[in-house]
Amino acid sequence: MCLIEYFSLIIIFIYVLTIVFIFAGWLKLKKGVSIRTGRFPFISVIIAARNEEKNIGRLLEDLTAQCYPSEKFEIIVADDHSGDRTVEIVHQFCRRYPGLIRCIPAKQDNEGKKHALDRGIKSAKGDLILTTDADCRVSPRWISSFTDFYLSENKPKMIPGLVDFEESKGIFMALQNLEFLSLVGSGAGAAGIVKPVYCNAANLFFEKQVYLQMNDPLERRTVSGDDTFLLHHVKKLFPGKIKLLKSSDAMVKTKPAATLNEFFRQRIRWASKARYYKDYSILFLAGIVGITNTAMIGWFAGLFLFGVKMHGWIVLIKILSDWLMITPVLSFFQKKRLHCYVPVLSLLYPFYIVTITIASAFAKVKWKGRVYSNKTKVLTP
Repeated sequence: MCLIEYFSLIIIFIYVLTIVFIFAGWLKLKKGVSIRTGRFPFISVIIAARNEEKNIGRLLEDLTAQCYPSEKFEIIVADDHSGDRTVEIVHQFCRRYPGLIRCIPAKQDNEGKKHALDRGIKSAKGDLILTTDADCRVSPRWISSFTDFYLSENKPKMIPGLVDFEESKGIFMALQNLEFLSLVGSGAGAAGIVKPVYCNAANLFFEKQVYLQMNDPLERRTVSGDDTFLLHHVKKLFPGKIKLLKSSDAMVKTKPAATLNEFFRQRIRWASKARYYKDYSILFLAGIVGITNTAMIGWFAGLFLFGVKMHGWIVLIKILSDWLMITPVLSFFQKKRLHCYVPVLSLLYPFYIVTITIASAFAKVKWKGRVYSNKTKVLTP
């Protein structure tokens, strides 16, 4: 065998071993909340919102219908310079539910989701924070699932929850859902082996005091990654005190990207934060995924252009290992119908991930009507 073939075997071995650990971590996570404590600590639910007139009402209806004493939680909507009816709709709910819902106005001297979240968290009455996004939906037991888990699991400093897409039709939506659940499953599996790497602010629980003792925990120099950077800070200060909640009651549903253009803009924004990572676990995971998928393009070339049989076997091993990791995840999310798309996504993913990585290094980020440079400076309001 030549040096390239030895190198290929080493790459695929490390990749498969990583997948096995993530698979084991997912299986290790407890399913659901085993204890109903009957205790109701005060919770502050924080939502950063910008131009969400089509979605904010649905979320507020879900939140006001929680199976949790209304005097034991509050809902704070932190506006981020909305230019539509978002604030008007929130104020309507404030009048319907006085004392339960508050709207925090935007400040002229700062903008962006991270600034809005920071204002909301710092103005919270509760010692425990739950965050979600304005375009999400939550179940009636969303809050109580987190509080029961928090109290029964010796009060973790942070509890990430699971996120899924709302039901949608079409091949593009199926591939997008599968790709998203692979990210969710990887993050959950890493948390299961006590090596959490990323989470989603659409479904995140943490102690307010932990947040307040950090300097810029959301890393406001970047347009994306408020959730993941916060997790990395908590992980560093409180090793072993982050536990993921694997529960359908605590799950949040969000909308997928409506178009391919929107999808790529979103993924470029997500990838733009990677250059600021300092956590070794996520650097390793991102590194092995990036190297393996870049090598996949070479393996495709070796197989189809030069007939290198070993490359064919390596590609097959890669697909089967991806299938291994995603199978229990799809089962939990009741999305077994997506199994048939695993080979398709595995073949497309190398070209997708390389494109996104390159674009995130040079492209301007477009989000919520704003354009950011790759250093997150706002170029247009």
